[in-house]
Amino acid sequence: MALVQGPLMSMEASGTIGKTLTFSKWKGRAYVRNRVTPANPRSAAQTGIRCMVAFLGNAWELLSAPNKATFEEGATAKAISPFNEYMSANMKLWRDGDIPANMTPPAEAQTPATVSAMTLTGGVGYANLAITVSTVTNQWGAIVFRSASAITVLNRTTAVHVVPIIADVTPEWIDANLEPGTYHYRVAAITEDGLMGAAIADASVVVT
Repeated sequence: MALVQGPLMSMEASGTIGKTLTFSKWKGRAYVRNRVTPANPRSAAQTGIRCMVAFLGNAWELLSAPNKATFEEGATAKAISPFNEYMSANMKLWRDGDIPANMTPPAEAQTPATVSAMTLTGGVGYANLAITVSTVTNQWGAIVFRSASAITVLNRTTAVHVVPIIADVTPEWIDANLEPGTYHYRVAAITEDGLMGAAIADASVVVT
């Protein structure tokens, strides 16, 4: 990726030229790169990244001012916004096999909830998951893991969604656009400060 100034004889440019070069902006900086066509936009690795990006993006607005402030030092050093530092730091944790948190560095002092029940209902092209957790105190979300076979390893390659845990709201999610078949699921709660609890036992559901 090359940073540019005044691309195409102008102050700004966006879009793709000749199916070869793409002009855009990233964190306020103009750049140009080779046009890339994803080979498999729904691969396991991409799904695992995207589900956490979506969760973190939505969670930012609910963070307290003190928690947001913990990302300011890193943001200043990199000349980016605290939000971008929050996303960058947490996605590095996720890629490295750790759990994101609403502060930096993660305190890892809270107690993860136990997922005591998971109800699966299959339908035409979808599976509905409703879960029960032992407590909502200090809980940030519940990571949903899915596979075509029994799930023994919990990591981002089998993660498909993060359900927010909110008081008085049953954590529930519809896994849509599925091909017919049998799908296995496990769910584990994560705390606000970067810990994941034990996942509920593997269970399966048939999607028609």
